[in-house]
Amino acid sequence: MGEFNQHPSSFPLQQLLGDLEHFIAIESQFSGKAWVSSVKLIELFDKKHGLSLEEVLKAQSCSDSLRRLLKGDSRFSIYGTPNPDEFYVALLQTVVPVSQPAWKLPKRLVRYSRSR
Repeated sequence: MGEFNQHPSSFPLQQLLGDLEHFIAIESQFSGKAWVSSVKLIELFDKKHGLSLEEVLKAQSCSDSLRRLLKGDSRFSIYGTPNPDEFYVALLQTVVPVSQPAWKLPKRLVRYSRSR
C-alpha cells in the first residue's frame, strides 16, 4: 500500500502520472508489448495504493476520465477500441521512437501520436 491511501484528494497529480508511466514501462517489459490496457493500469494502481483510480481522478478534479488525463500528457499514446471505456496506452517514446525534435516530424505523425 502506498503512502497516499488515506484519502484520494491527498494523491499528487504528478505522482499519479509518474506511477502510470512506471506501470506501463514495467508491464511492457514484462509482456514484450508496448500497449497496456486501461483496465490493467487501474488494477495496478489499486493494488499499489489501495485507492480507486477513478476516485483519485474525481477528488483531484483534474479530469473526468483516465483517458482524457493521459491524452493531455505528451508521454502517453492512446489506442482506442470500439468500446470508449476500454483503451490501450503506450509510452509515446516507445511507439514513436525518434531522435529528432517533434517540429521536424511530418505533421500527420505528430497529430496521430497525440490523438490516439
